[in-house]
Amino acid sequence: MSGADQGRRRVRADGEGSLYRRTRRGPDGKPYLRWVAQISLGGRDDRRIVRRICPTKQEAKAALVELLRPAEPVPPQREQPLGAYLRRWLDETAAPAVSANTLRGYRDALAHLAPIADIPVGELQPEDIERALAGMTTRRAHAKKQVPASPKTVRNVQVFLRRALGQAEQRGHITRNVAKMVPLRSVPRHHVEALTPRVPGPSSPP
Repeated sequence: MSGADQGRRRVRADGEGSLYRRTRRGPDGKPYLRWVAQISLGGRDDRRIVRRICPTKQEAKAALVELLRPAEPVPPQREQPLGAYLRRWLDETAAPAVSANTLRGYRDALAHLAPIADIPVGELQPEDIERALAGMTTRRAHAKKQVPASPKTVRNVQVFLRRALGQAEQRGHITRNVAKMVPLRSVPRHHVEALTPRVPGPSSPP
């Protein structure tokens, strides 16, 4: 047994995890005692050890209780509020895959969906989306009050919502993508008339 592990003795706690004491040597060569709370997580192929090192046995016992406490369960995606699901989708799926400008646009779109952000994903209806789109406003440069959002802004919000809910549908968390049941807002095209160069006519005879 090495000097680092001298005095080490394992004590099982309720059959789960373990407590043991470990003797270490400081820079001055003098030994000092520490207590370790330890649990093992994962299966045989992905096992990992989590430890907490404490100065006293009592603190190590408390640390072991904390380690063994079940984590707060994450509700199924269909039960998550729409706003929470969309924020998670932005951070975990969109952020690593899209450009900074696209991500900024998605975050702007999320802000417009605040009126329906508390509705669970699985209970969202097309009418909820239509209500949020109808109430969309924006503040344009030098304007003193909010004005209705442009068709392009509304369409961008729809595209964002379709993509985010599309992943939930693809992975079986919801049975249908209700965002696709709301027609995309049409964006007027501005036709620019091409200027025809003026061709000079034949010169008049003198």
